[in-house]
Amino acid sequence: HWDLLDSPGHAGLQRTIGRLNEVYASEPALQFGDLHPEGFQWAVMDDENAVVAMLRSTPDASSMILAVSNFTPVVRESYRIGVPADGEWVELVNTDSEEFGGSGLVNDVIRAEPNPAHGRDHSIQLRLPPLATVYLKLTARA
Repeated sequence: HWDLLDSPGHAGLQRTIGRLNEVYASEPALQFGDLHPEGFQWAVMDDENAVVAMLRSTPDASSMILAVSNFTPVVRESYRIGVPADGEWVELVNTDSEEFGGSGLVNDVIRAEPNPAHGRDHSIQLRLPPLATVYLKLTARA
């Protein structure tokens, strides 16, 4: 029912799904990983704070996406996640964005640091909004 889009929550959900579809269609890492298990890696899967993260990439790692979900109503400030490459990570989607009806707790460009975490030599620190998922893309390698 189209009249449901008059509700901010419904309209925000429609915009969220639209943005996720755009990202899926434009990112080779997300497309490759559907059919090839080597395109998927767990980044965080055993966090006691109910955070789960996965990496998707193409075989040559020219396209890399990190998806991080916070399944609690608690903001995770300075949450550190190990990443496989040095460089800049840019937020592509944040389901807590005001555009989608969220609180607007978003991240700027995040620079990887040579601090080991989760079995990787580099890591990033980000603000994880509550009950939200963030998609980050590696855009510039060091």
